Amino acid sequence: MPVSQSQISNLLQEAMRFQQQGKLQDAETCCLKVCSFIPNQPDTLHLLAIIYAQTKQYPLANDYFARAIATNPQRADFLGNYANALWEQGCIDDAVEYCHKSLALNPSQADVHNTLGNAYLAQNRLEAAITYFRSALHYRPNYPHALNNLGNVLQRINQAEEAVICYTKALKLQENYPEAYNNLGQALKTLGRIEEARNCFLKAIALRPHFRQAIANHLEVDTIWLAPLEGKDRK
Repeated sequence: MPVSQSQISNLLQEAMRFQQQGKLQDAETCCLKVCSFIPNQPDTLHLLAIIYAQTKQYPLANDYFARAIATNPQRADFLGNYANALWEQGCIDDAVEYCHKSLALNPSQADVHNTLGNAYLAQNRLEAAITYFRSALHYRPNYPHALNNLGNVLQRINQAEEAVICYTKALKLQENYPEAYNNLGQALKTLGRIEEARNCFLKAIALRPHFRQAIANHLEVDTIWLAPLEGKDRK
């Protein structure tokens, strides 16, 4: 039976709601219904690509991103989200390429600047990474992930005090952010602020009990290892 444009629009809106709520299987079902009526509807192809990237079905995600971009090559968001999926897959050179294509169409996308910073960080191009994390913050000052990422690069170049400022800002914006607590703990440990570092690692573990890196970091500053041994040496 033929369907109206309003029915298609309602299905797509429902799919977007499901995706935002984390109900990815329901979102996929709605998108596939739309595709059964309109196989090359750009927003539906793009949303399916995002869903498959979120569920780490990367071959499917890449296919749907390619199809979405082919239907509308001037959509900066299509290119930028594909770049992020490529970065997640470790396809760093391709991620850099698609970030630049996306930013050429719309330079004000904070998420894409952040992805490009991550890609340059993966290539150990630290100054370029800093530039793009700062660009992300220029377009979105209250961006906790960009602040956390900037802090990570600053730690890499031995600017731990500046990194602490970034992590602290990130945690003011997003309190339940275990990675930022762990990274703040690392920076504080570098500065010799051991008790503060210990508390940060404990907060990271409280938020994510199986956070292996935070557990290992906490063990390194646990009082049982830092306290001097009691008693005298036997002679």
